[in-house]
Amino acid sequence: MSRKPLILLGILTIIAVLSIAFILSKADLPNKLDNGFERKLIQNAIEPSISKQITEYAKKISGTTPSSIFFSGQNPAWVLKVDRYLNIVDTLVYGIELTEQFRDPGITIDSPYIYMYSPEIKYLVKGFVDSTRIDTLKLKTELFSRAAQISPDWLVLRAIDSTQSKQVFQIMDCRTGETIRQAQIINDQQFGGFEHDGHLRYDKSTNSIFFVQMFQNRYFCMDTMLNIKYIGKTIDTTNTNMVKIGLVTENGVSKVMASKPRIIVNQSISASNGRLFVVSGLRADKESLNEFNKVVPVDMYDASSGKYLGSFHLSKGSGDKILDFIIDNKTAIVLFKNGICNIYALNY
Repeated sequence: MSRKPLILLGILTIIAVLSIAFILSKADLPNKLDNGFERKLIQNAIEPSISKQITEYAKKISGTTPSSIFFSGQNPAWVLKVDRYLNIVDTLVYGIELTEQFRDPGITIDSPYIYMYSPEIKYLVKGFVDSTRIDTLKLKTELFSRAAQISPDWLVLRAIDSTQSKQVFQIMDCRTGETIRQAQIINDQQFGGFEHDGHLRYDKSTNSIFFVQMFQNRYFCMDTMLNIKYIGKTIDTTNTNMVKIGLVTENGVSKVMASKPRIIVNQSISASNGRLFVVSGLRADKESLNEFNKVVPVDMYDASSGKYLGSFHLSKGSGDKILDFIIDNKTAIVLFKNGICNIYALNY
């Protein structure tokens, strides 16, 4: 057998490896360089007390009870119920059809209620977790990008305003669909507010609404009438982050979204026991990149004042990219893209 094909294959392999290395060396990758801040770790990396493969259909931790955890995906008709040991208890099926306009509904469960949100057709779907009966309510608003349930009667949205040029926050009445209160909150909007996308959560323990920006180190704490309590900063130094917005076609559907990669500063958030927990996308200067990639870094803030209280690492174990995260009292629950779910016992 001639050695020429083997030599040619070896040369091509070396060229490919060198090309990838060159591309990576020139790429604007997050965490490749120091990010200019330090983390105050309050304990060593926490290993999961329970870790199981749930299902790759699960995309969101929709809610918890003292005995159960609920997961949902893109299909509004499907919710998975597991016990606190991640054993499957039931698959809840609701009579809702998956359509292009009603997919990935951001299902929220606050037992005994279940809520689903349809941003494109501006509907709220609500009912009881253990009942197949559901009710729909037309929300008198424009297209909305984020939603968080405050109570069975009130809902907070981040929505496009009537001029279609910026986004505002709205408190909605879940009985009538009317807007109770509206406030812009974020003034420096250039691309319809999409450059200021973020995570919207309601915290029962402080009766506060949190909006934590994904691409900057800024977050807002509001009361339930959208009055700003304070504006906080996460511990990193990313106060600017170049974002390019454009019309992107994804799975045959055109969307207004980022047309170039963005550095995600804050990946996910949760609020519990008077504290705000932020999963950071950025490596602190004294954290090695290799170790950072093996953990979920959580930064902790006082929910009433915004004061930084310290950080902890959650070991990923068999998990890969984080999809969702929730702190429930002294328990952390993390869902990963490969269908792994980890449960951690906290001691903060």
